[in-house]
Amino acid sequence: MDLHAKLEKVQSELASERQRGALSDQGKIYTLEQQEKDLMEQIHKAEHEQRVETSAQEISYLLDTISAEGMSMREMCQSESHYQVLRIEVERKYAEQAGKFSEEIGEMQKSYTDKLRASEDRELQLQRQLDALQADHKETAELLNSAKFELADMQTKRDNASIALEEARREIERLNSQVDDLRKEMAVGARNAYKVIDTEEQQRQYTEAMEKIKKDKENRPKIYDKVQIDMKGSRFKAKYVETGEEFEFSYLEEGKYNIIQDEQEVQRFRAEAERAKADRTLDDSSTPDKEVTFQVPALPTFPVPMVDGERTGETQGEDTPVTRKEVTEMLNQFAAEHGLVKGQVA
Repeated sequence: MDLHAKLEKVQSELASERQRGALSDQGKIYTLEQQEKDLMEQIHKAEHEQRVETSAQEISYLLDTISAEGMSMREMCQSESHYQVLRIEVERKYAEQAGKFSEEIGEMQKSYTDKLRASEDRELQLQRQLDALQADHKETAELLNSAKFELADMQTKRDNASIALEEARREIERLNSQVDDLRKEMAVGARNAYKVIDTEEQQRQYTEAMEKIKKDKENRPKIYDKVQIDMKGSRFKAKYVETGEEFEFSYLEEGKYNIIQDEQEVQRFRAEAERAKADRTLDDSSTPDKEVTFQVPALPTFPVPMVDGERTGETQGEDTPVTRKEVTEMLNQFAAEHGLVKGQVA
């Protein structure tokens, strides 16, 4: 049974014993906790040694593969002894740095694991106290509320510890990324390290480019009935799907159009264009005509008959207001004489 399997077994027994509450065996719990702690230390140590060993193997392999101007590192050294000295020194430096990173990773894992375990233990202890308070009505409601509040606070701290553990995981990933960057620099040199492009970034750029090409193609004018009209194959004629208008173009301009081969597709695109045109026409027709305004010419004056030296009807004409009907009739007559549309007079 490996260390991880043993750890899972011990943790399972420990959780079962803790669930017994007041009937749990504290001595057994202490023994299981010590076993859990020892197993976790062994696992962290084994993982640390494995990381350092893997890093040393990788750097040894990288040195054998590095070349410049067609010459390997071994060939650039004066002798095999010089190369071995260089290789050993580089491996030692790289192993020291990798070991430092590995120790930091192990310390962070151990620290946050201990915090989580302490939080869980405290939460279990508070839960037992809460159960005891609920079973024993002799305790006051104030103590019960205090225990509930402290339990909620510990749960919040546990959640915060989980968040901190997630941040530690991201930090571990960042450190691993730094190790990968060091490998790239060792493999291709610091000046050329920027040329190493991750596959995920290439895939993202490829997807964006394909989406842009697809969108540009969909926006091109759609044509059909493409026919060659010269012997060299440099001139063609075709028809626009929307209007059916025929036109000519050269082979250099073929990429500007979206050629539709299927007759059903042509009919579908044409129907969509006609519907769009009909919608635009309907919108234009629903717009009210522009209001036409004009000035009504001055009405002619006629001589007013004189009675006893005075003009009859002059005073009456000045005092009697013109009705709306009379004004409307005069305006309509003027519009008819000047070719205006009835109803456009303002």
